[in-house]
Amino acid sequence: MDKVIKFRKIIGQTLRFLRTQKRLTQIQVAKKMGCSRPNVTQFENDGLDSMGIIFSFCEAMGVDVREFFAILPAMVDSNGEFRVHPKRLLEILRKDIEDVCEKRGVKAEVSIVTRILS
Repeated sequence: MDKVIKFRKIIGQTLRFLRTQKRLTQIQVAKKMGCSRPNVTQFENDGLDSMGIIFSFCEAMGVDVREFFAILPAMVDSNGEFRVHPKRLLEILRKDIEDVCEKRGVKAEVSIVTRILS
């Protein structure tokens, strides 16, 4: 498979992963994006190459686009195939949680995230 097509599919699969983690349906995301459910299905299955659509998709899910790109490396294995790496994802989320808590002057409760992802 062409590397560009593979990367586009990984982007779509990562968006699907985030959507399901947020417990959103394709219909809910479609309404927020102003498109149809089949469009969302196509974005998730065939992938994306438009930053505008990626931003819209993330906004519709309530996900900061930086969060999307931060977890993207945890979604790819050494062969460039889509696969969620829970430990790598946990590392990324732990660092994000610690950073947010530090900025707000709150003690980070990373153990909660560890239990959720375990």
